[in-house]
Amino acid sequence: MNRNEISNFLKFSYDCINSDLKFSETKNTFLVTFNTAIIGVIVALLTKELSLSCISKTFLIIFSLLMLIATLISIFSFIPINKVRNLLKTNCNKYDKPNFMFYLYNASKFQMNDKERYNKFESQLIENCKFNDNFSFFEKELIYQIVDLSNVAFTKFKLFSYAIYIELIATIFFALFLIVEVAL
Repeated sequence: MNRNEISNFLKFSYDCINSDLKFSETKNTFLVTFNTAIIGVIVALLTKELSLSCISKTFLIIFSLLMLIATLISIFSFIPINKVRNLLKTNCNKYDKPNFMFYLYNASKFQMNDKERYNKFESQLIENCKFNDNFSFFEKELIYQIVDLSNVAFTKFKLFSYAIYIELIATIFFALFLIVEVAL
């Protein structure tokens, strides 16, 4: 590859990861907003003098607590703490498909201190692209941004996945609430 192709690849990678990052932020924002509205409705139902059975109230309380946990996880994705990333480490062997999810590959493969991580990513780019020149300052900055944004995007998507799993479990309790209320 020549210098122009490398620069275009780095720009494309940066744009893709930046776009994914914006998308993950949007998903987490929607989840927080939606869950907060649902929790508000459930709290309003529980505080009204409705003739709900004890079992129904229990299912609603469990449902709302699980929704609250999912909301807190989504809110946690907005906190820029390195410790959050350390909780979500993953391993990736060299036979995985790195092009499928570029940020996941970067986040999982380069779990080392910043300088080593950038150097390793840079050397892998040189090796894979059969590039013999040194990277320019602009290219090095793109490499740093790609690796950093990869870790942030990976963290946000992983936390969103956890929140969705918890909401799926919460849905079971809401279905049980509906079944009990219809049966009574």
